[in-house]
Amino acid sequence: MARAQIEFIKIAKNLTANLGSNAVAVIAGDTVSCFRVTLPALSARKLRKTLPFLVSDLLVTDIEDMHLCLVETETPNDYLLLACAKTIMSEMQDKALAEELTLKAAWPDYMLIAPPSEGVAILHKDGDILCRRADGTGFRMPEKLAEAALSDVTKDARRDAKRGPPPEEGQGMATGIYGVQFPFMSYLPVLKRPAILAATVLLIWVIGSFAQIGRHQAARADFEDASTQLFKQAFPDVTRVVNVEAQLMNKMMSSNALPARNFLYLTDTLFQAVEDVENIGIDRLNFDRKDIRPLQVTLRAQNFSALERVRQKLVDAGFAVSEGKSSQVENGVTGDFSLSSTAGIGQ
Repeated sequence: MARAQIEFIKIAKNLTANLGSNAVAVIAGDTVSCFRVTLPALSARKLRKTLPFLVSDLLVTDIEDMHLCLVETETPNDYLLLACAKTIMSEMQDKALAEELTLKAAWPDYMLIAPPSEGVAILHKDGDILCRRADGTGFRMPEKLAEAALSDVTKDARRDAKRGPPPEEGQGMATGIYGVQFPFMSYLPVLKRPAILAATVLLIWVIGSFAQIGRHQAARADFEDASTQLFKQAFPDVTRVVNVEAQLMNKMMSSNALPARNFLYLTDTLFQAVEDVENIGIDRLNFDRKDIRPLQVTLRAQNFSALERVRQKLVDAGFAVSEGKSSQVENGVTGDFSLSSTAGIGQ
């Protein structure tokens, strides 16, 4: 009977019984290589990126197919390097998911043997030898091959070992994409009822929103029809109504009832535009609502450059400016300007 490549040791129940168990994966040691390596003093992020290049000469298989992880030792910059095929790591993940287990760590089976202070610790199991060396490394292989691997170790340096619990510190090989993951599937039974309630509330809100939109669109259509009828009654000469708001504004702009408002708006904007320019005076101000440039003004300044600054401020204030004659007079210069607002009345 073929032995299992992966087994799980359950460690602690989650808070809710429905959420499954936390577990540590124990991987057959003959599928995991272990080395003790000394690496440069780099940050963890840089070490992860450069690790495949630093240890590629230790592995005979394609390093792209291997999952690598480092386990810290008591010596700075010294690590235990564990290497396992990615296919086995994926198999571990799939099996844990099928059994609704949350993986907290993963170790090769020989790492469950405590390292001896010297020599090697040996455990016989299923025709194999599980070995742990004093430097923390280990292996699993058939007994005949193991004897050859341990040929340089005297019998006095060999100690019988027992399998212990998984290491309490670290995640072992459960790192990167094979690391601890949130058990979404395990939470589905617990979240089923709140999810159904939330979906029901959302559905009611969506239906209510569409109903409200429909009512608003109907009211808008009624108001649009009413405003169109009122516009036609107020302006019977208009035979085609396309945009009530725009056409009403045009009518108001051309109405004889608004010259005073237009005058006040233009003059107020004029005064605001020139108020911070020194030594500016107004010699003449004339308003003709029928003119394309309804406001004509003659300004007095100390020099022509001051008049140019005023002209630019009028443009910045929203005026369409047409310049007339400029002349030099006693104590300064004068300039004629015809103005209209490009923004429209009251904007």
